[in-house]
Amino acid sequence: MQARLWFTVVLIIASGALVLVAGTSELHGQVMAPYEVASNQSIYALNGVIAKHGADAVDAAARAASDAQVIAQLAKAEPPGPNVETVLLGRAAQQGAPTFAALIKPDGTVLARVGAAEALPASVTGLPEFAEARTGLARDGAERFGDKLFHVAVAPSYDGGTLAGVVLLGWAYDDAFANRASQAVGQPVVLVAGDARFGSALKELTSAQLMVREPGGMGIADVAPLPSFLPLLVPERGRYLVSQVPIFLGDQSTLKAFAIVDRNQAFLALAWAQAIVLAGVLVLVLLQSVLILSTVRSVSRPIEIIVEHLGQASAGQSVGILPEAKLSGPFLRLGKQINMLLQNAPSAGRGGPALGSLGSAGMGPAVGVANQPVPTPALGAELSFDRPPTPAVAMPLVPRADTPQSNSGSMPPAPARSSGLSGLFDDAGPDPLAAFRVAPPTSPSGPQPSTPPAPAAPQPAPGQGAVLSPEATVMFQVPQELLQQSATTIPPPRAAVGQSDDARTVVAAVPQELLSQAGPRADGVSNADEIHYREVYDKFLETRVQCREDTSDLTYDRFLAKLLKNRQQIVEKHKAKAVRFQVYVKEGKAALRALPVRE
Repeated sequence: MQARLWFTVVLIIASGALVLVAGTSELHGQVMAPYEVASNQSIYALNGVIAKHGADAVDAAARAASDAQVIAQLAKAEPPGPNVETVLLGRAAQQGAPTFAALIKPDGTVLARVGAAEALPASVTGLPEFAEARTGLARDGAERFGDKLFHVAVAPSYDGGTLAGVVLLGWAYDDAFANRASQAVGQPVVLVAGDARFGSALKELTSAQLMVREPGGMGIADVAPLPSFLPLLVPERGRYLVSQVPIFLGDQSTLKAFAIVDRNQAFLALAWAQAIVLAGVLVLVLLQSVLILSTVRSVSRPIEIIVEHLGQASAGQSVGILPEAKLSGPFLRLGKQINMLLQNAPSAGRGGPALGSLGSAGMGPAVGVANQPVPTPALGAELSFDRPPTPAVAMPLVPRADTPQSNSGSMPPAPARSSGLSGLFDDAGPDPLAAFRVAPPTSPSGPQPSTPPAPAAPQPAPGQGAVLSPEATVMFQVPQELLQQSATTIPPPRAAVGQSDDARTVVAAVPQELLSQAGPRADGVSNADEIHYREVYDKFLETRVQCREDTSDLTYDRFLAKLLKNRQQIVEKHKAKAVRFQVYVKEGKAALRALPVRE
């Protein structure tokens, strides 16, 4: 019994181990999947943020270069006034105002600078962005001035058809730049330029750690939930998922951006789930062990008392009755039954034969008074516990009442004897199992034992139905309304062609203006270019009105066709990615200037 009970403890431990192994794998896949998705999304978002920043920077430089006041300052080669400074340091969309701005002569000499441009050299002839601007292109790039790294954007400024100079705007790569990127991406973003690190998030990660990260994650600052050795059985314990995105294509060493996803919450969830499983198994094992030990103790001790007492009684020792105070529950009831047997057996514990032993003739127990042995009664004598034994009397030898009778004589049956256990079993009434006993074999001429009549079947009480035997089968009728409710409803046949039906299909034409808004135009003009062309068209109309020119024959479609034709020629000639148009006044008339954009 103890082995079976302790086997349940082994089953609890094995079940806990199975839950830990299978559950960890399943839970790891569930809690880590969202972080994998977030890491992939952060890569696309960071690429979009970088591309938009470059486009906004180039647009800001182009707007500043096309401003009339800026053109006049460059043409006169004079330092910029307050109005020009306001134009140069204007806000560039989400990236904010540039850190510095500079007006540069066509020969590369810095005419004037505004903002934090202390480290800007006097001549920028060696800058590749300036060289591109002299050819009429607007572009951006990353340049280091002094000990700081800047995102620069340049655009040429024309006075009529002559290059008046170049406008240079710069945004510093700093913590503010990285924090704005973090807000746009939705995940911590860190910039690394050599040994420099920019970004307020996750200060515990250094630039060296980011550069040597492990594939698919980082082994930096492994999560240490409570207790510290959890979680167990996980494929890897890298806390951070790091995605690297270059700021400029081809620049793999100067400047890098890292989008970081922190998986600390997922590891904490795994650790707590495993801690709950381990704690539950431990509690169950302790409870089961305590239950087994208490059960074994409560069973073994009473059994030892009973076995020891009966062993002493069977050895003829004077032990008296069982100590009932030491027993409880079912063992107390068993002890009372044994005490009744011991009390009804006078020879037990008084130096006589053991309980249940027979006299010398095998006909009954020996009787003793005052611990003195008495002679065994003669055969056939009746034993009684309420009077002293009588001397032996010669009587005819009669068989016992419980032995089968033979056919050799007509000896009368012996009188019934008291068994000495009348208080425990009732021997006076009929045998309750007589109907199930097999009669002893007798001779053919002898009397046959009578079979007791079968018990009468129980009669039903008044007002009740028939009493069924265990083998009877009860049948009843199911109400018709229940059958109707359980019947499956057959769907009606479908309507014929041309008939009305609730499931009919309605065909309607989609308005053409909705289809046109759902995708690019037929001529390939994107939404961004469409907005730019509209702005140029409005500006051109306004300039013609100011110059008192006729605008009645200038429709947007004709204007757009002209722009697209010039755009295609410039793109093929300069290998540009896009073309931006600038409105200016030439010889008292409104004119357009095309600025190819490579990046």
